[in-house]
Amino acid sequence: MFDSTANIYKNAMWHGLEKFLRTFVNFFTTLWMIRYLGPKNFGALSYAFTLILLFEPLVTLGLPGIQKKWLVDQPDQKNEILGAGFALRLSGTIFSLISVLILSFTLHVDELVLRKLIIIFGVGFSFRVFDNIETYFEYKLQSKIITTVKSTTNFTMAGLKILAIVTGQSLQTFAIIAALEFVVIGLGHIFFYKKLGFSMSQWEFKKSTTFKLMSQALPLLFSGIAVAMYMKMDQIMLKHMLSNKAVGIYSLAIKITEIWYIIPMALMGSYLPNILRYKKENPFEYQNKLEDLYRILTFLGFLLIIGVSVIPGSWLSAIFSKSFNESIPILHIYIWTIIFVFWGVAQGPFDLAEDLLTFSLFKTVAGSIINLSLNYLLIPKFAGKGAAIATLVSSSSVAVWLNIFHPRARKIFLIQFKSFNFPKLSRILDEKI
Repeated sequence: MFDSTANIYKNAMWHGLEKFLRTFVNFFTTLWMIRYLGPKNFGALSYAFTLILLFEPLVTLGLPGIQKKWLVDQPDQKNEILGAGFALRLSGTIFSLISVLILSFTLHVDELVLRKLIIIFGVGFSFRVFDNIETYFEYKLQSKIITTVKSTTNFTMAGLKILAIVTGQSLQTFAIIAALEFVVIGLGHIFFYKKLGFSMSQWEFKKSTTFKLMSQALPLLFSGIAVAMYMKMDQIMLKHMLSNKAVGIYSLAIKITEIWYIIPMALMGSYLPNILRYKKENPFEYQNKLEDLYRILTFLGFLLIIGVSVIPGSWLSAIFSKSFNESIPILHIYIWTIIFVFWGVAQGPFDLAEDLLTFSLFKTVAGSIINLSLNYLLIPKFAGKGAAIATLVSSSSVAVWLNIFHPRARKIFLIQFKSFNFPKLSRILDEKI
């Protein structure tokens, strides 16, 4: 049975509200922090966090989508599914922490402060293991709980960042605050899970279920690793080929662009279970919903690209100081990745429903190779602008052009280009209103 449209939009609203509030509050406090730290120190902070994010796929393991699909098909196996997911996440987290420690002491022998930043972020990020509970909340369309936990934590941490700036705290203090946010959110998930009458002790660990879950998630895991490589390696390469300052200048353009990535992600958190149901029980509606989704995201994507592109460079200089002037041309290139990120996120449910996870892995591996190769060639000549071009080319390849190479994926390729039919979008919105 489908969830009503009202429930879907209500849940999407809560999920979107949480992400918008959290992202915008974090964005504006980050702007202040960037100005306070300057390009070099902000670059060091960004590099350390980016290095941790390279291991995010080993913590999430591509499990959320698979777990939601299993919960839709086998709701009576909730504890077994959640138990298997937690065991896998915990194993990935331990491996990631060990890897982070090894990297911090081998790559940065003479950079004590940078090693401390990496370790601080690593410890905090390990609490992402409790995202296992968040997956259940999303399946149950309980986004209000996620909103409460994350928004409250985010507002608190934003206040601490402002306090740290006003009192002139060190770089490590900002790393501790960022790490603490992961810790509090993880504990908040546990609290509300218990408040609903459940307990993690009820989760069941069965080897057969765990191995089956992992085997189905493997393509998503490898895909996640490839995505992390082509979305994050630019900053790693800028650090090692140029400097912390180059990372800071480039990272500002990323921050201004990535704030908008919450739009498709907020929608997908609520739409994924229902898209999977439509695929199984109502193929015609499944096709229509995909087309509607792409039209809305395409329209919003181009609206944002145009909006950011016309912002005068003098405004950015006034906000961040002239030391970040080199970020402006980088931003004008990087902002175009928005449309391809939107399309890529929207294709996730389609790949899952159509059993195209292996092909998705092929695309992301190819995108990673394209990105690394272009970064290696372009960074020495064009610095941050070269890294932005590399990301734009690789993200468009993964989200669009590589879809041509699979018969079923060509359906999405056609939907993407049909999504430019904005007059039909107005009719879609009229129906919703």
